[in-house]
Amino acid sequence: MEKSLEKVLSVLLSKGMIISATYIVAAFILVVVLNHLSKKYREKIDPADIRLNAFVRSVFNTIKGIVVVICLFAVLQANDINITSMITGVGVVSAIAGLALQDFFKDIIMGIHIVNDHSVVVGEVVEINGVEGIVLSFSLMTTVLQDLNTGNTVVMCNRNITQVAKVNGIYDIDLQLAYSEDPDRVKEVFSEAAKEIAKKKGITRAEYLGIQRYEASGVIYRIRYYCSPKIHWPMLRASMAIIQRYIIASGLEIPYPQMDVHHRNM
Repeated sequence: MEKSLEKVLSVLLSKGMIISATYIVAAFILVVVLNHLSKKYREKIDPADIRLNAFVRSVFNTIKGIVVVICLFAVLQANDINITSMITGVGVVSAIAGLALQDFFKDIIMGIHIVNDHSVVVGEVVEINGVEGIVLSFSLMTTVLQDLNTGNTVVMCNRNITQVAKVNGIYDIDLQLAYSEDPDRVKEVFSEAAKEIAKKKGITRAEYLGIQRYEASGVIYRIRYYCSPKIHWPMLRASMAIIQRYIIASGLEIPYPQMDVHHRNM
């Protein structure tokens, strides 16, 4: 019994165990300090700034993970365990895991870019990859929008985000009319239509801009209106209805695709 106790004490009081205990205590204290710093830092941040909060948590969690890994290797080394082969094995496993988790890391990297650029804010209206919607939530992994056109909730992986545009509430309606139409007559009709559009509740201003470009079968004219991005789609439909009534009442000609068919008698 005494011999067993002596062996246990000799192991516990050995140089390797003392150094290991020192490393573990130091790592524990460092993790506690990091948790305290993370909490204090996040108390100074606006709770509504979800992007920055997510970024801070991710950074501190990464640092704590690194501390734990370093402590583990230090303890093994202190007990004369060869970690070279372990590191090699970890390297192989990390390479395999990296391939499997590359999409995960792409999401994180893009999420950090978005945080740094301040391009996505919860509650704002943005256009991402052609989808115009209200930002419902954001994390370093995903961005969630409510599509203003359909009302659908769209969840986007951050790695798939190639372009973010903040919507400014300026919208254009392009209309194609025949080349035979008098531009002054078109200006008169569309200016009146713009005045009526501007009277719609929710639209702050509307104006006729003029000829936008020439197409093969007609001339493109543009009317512009201003409204909150959150009501863009109902205002667009209401504006289009007003324009259609003016086109019908004025007799303006909208060109239709035409095809000439030639028949040859054999």
